[in-house]
Amino acid sequence: MRRRTAARGNTNMNEKLDRISWDAPNNRWIVTGGGKLAAKYFVQWSSVLSRYTCTCPDWRYRRMGDIQDCKHIHCIVEILQYGSKEELEAIGVKK
Repeated sequence: MRRRTAARGNTNMNEKLDRISWDAPNNRWIVTGGGKLAAKYFVQWSSVLSRYTCTCPDWRYRRMGDIQDCKHIHCIVEILQYGSKEELEAIGVKK
């Protein structure tokens, strides 16, 4: 079994901002994974579920029925809560 070398949540804000972008026409976030393949996942608000959804396998197959969110959703929520006005404007979000 592989062990993660870095604990989730240890990434600083600048590294998180480098991995995300706002896709305004489709009203969703694009989060680029940090792995070898650098997969792109889409995070968006679902008014039907009243929560964020993600296209990653972890959310789709394990967390969709749960209350817990995946790391991509956690990343977006953290940036929206703690990101400065300048940081958010740099990625295309008005605060």
